[in-house]
Amino acid sequence: MTGKSYNKPLDLLVTARIIHKIMACDVTGLPLKATTNQKMFKAILLDIGLTSALLKLTLQEEMLNVKC
Repeated sequence: MTGKSYNKPLDLLVTARIIHKIMACDVTGLPLKATTNQKMFKAILLDIGLTSALLKLTLQEEMLNVKC
């Protein structure tokens, strides 16, 4: 797939609030939003359940690791 063919699926995931796009910016100027580069970003997975499933974490394992 080319870069342009990823735009629609990524936009659908953003609309579904499964991922969030973090835009690149130049930190030499303020405000930061004024220096964002819309073509460069990273995607952050927001759903904790999906993240746990991808990492193969279970609640039981996590509860055993909790130290009170």
